[in-house]
Amino acid sequence: MSAPAGTPLRLGLYALPFGYGPASKAVAVAEAVQRRLGDAVRWTFVSSGLGLELLRRTGLPARVVDTGSVHEAERAGVDVRPSLDAMIVVMHRPLAARLAPELPVFCVDSLAYMWRPDSFTGFPGIQAVRRYWVQDLFDSVEVMGRTGVPNVRAVPPITDVEPRPDGPEPAAEPDAPIVASLGGLLNPYPGSQHVYLAHVLRLVAEASARPPVVLTSAGAIDRFADLFAGFDARSLSHDAALALFRAAAAVFAPPGLTTILELAQLGRPMLPLPPENYSQVLNLRRLLRHHGADLGPAWRVLDDAYAPVGSDLPEGDGVRAVHDLNERVLADPAFGAALAEAWRHPGQRDTPLPAALSAPVSGATVIADDLAECLGR
Repeated sequence: MSAPAGTPLRLGLYALPFGYGPASKAVAVAEAVQRRLGDAVRWTFVSSGLGLELLRRTGLPARVVDTGSVHEAERAGVDVRPSLDAMIVVMHRPLAARLAPELPVFCVDSLAYMWRPDSFTGFPGIQAVRRYWVQDLFDSVEVMGRTGVPNVRAVPPITDVEPRPDGPEPAAEPDAPIVASLGGLLNPYPGSQHVYLAHVLRLVAEASARPPVVLTSAGAIDRFADLFAGFDARSLSHDAALALFRAAAAVFAPPGLTTILELAQLGRPMLPLPPENYSQVLNLRRLLRHHGADLGPAWRVLDDAYAPVGSDLPEGDGVRAVHDLNERVLADPAFGAALAEAWRHPGQRDTPLPAALSAPVSGATVIADDLAECLGR
């Protein structure tokens, strides 16, 4: 049972530590809930790696539980459950299913469109979730309807970016930074990060008029110190990274959905890097299917190169397929030349991402209001 109105709400928040997307969604939701409930909430942040990096940097007062790895999330969740009134779980089906029968659990899913009809059959506890919030993008609601998960609610894109103002985006300053945002560089398949990072840093450096600022996790900077030698590699708070996006002359990034949505909300162009993981291949395809007429040529170069990766693979098989393909594609000089030429095209370099990907109200705000109503706050 949740705490009665008038007493502090002991709220847990778990962020899947794979990449930038889940961590930044957790930050956006935490800050929206804090604005909605203020001093009435007592936070427990549960995660590891980039998830905890970004949550800690919100500055919100919280008890912090470092799981050490994603594989310990369920154990940590069970340990903290008695001290919580409710839990928000970002992108971790096993943890949500484990806790939901005994605790009000609210799920946040930024990639719901990629689930297969049988993706939740191994998690019967998911039937007890109080809410399952999905971004209203790429047929996510229809896809979730085939999974049998209850209490699905569609929300706008989940960001903490203010809507872009009307009118053209101001021109970048002459010495504005060139930014390469690489997320947390966490692909579960062994060796994939090193292969990917080595080639992508080379592609960005060759295409940049001056040394780029590379954004990634502190863990990645430590782990790949040899590859980052000579680069300005930084691990920033979410707010600081968004400020750099606003000021940048150009932003390179793989097709992670959160970065796409944030840049769209800012009204900025994006120079897409090759996908690092399976979800990014699927993002690329859905983006072209729904908004292809408004996208520059680099998206099609990537789509052609990653065509051998199937669209309906189990997630683990998809991760392996992208890893194997990256070992061949990223080292191919013809691929690098085609991508660099596409980046230089005015329709790619100077054209903002489609305005249809932005929203006047963040999904995080909608989630905070719905959570408060569900818990009687």
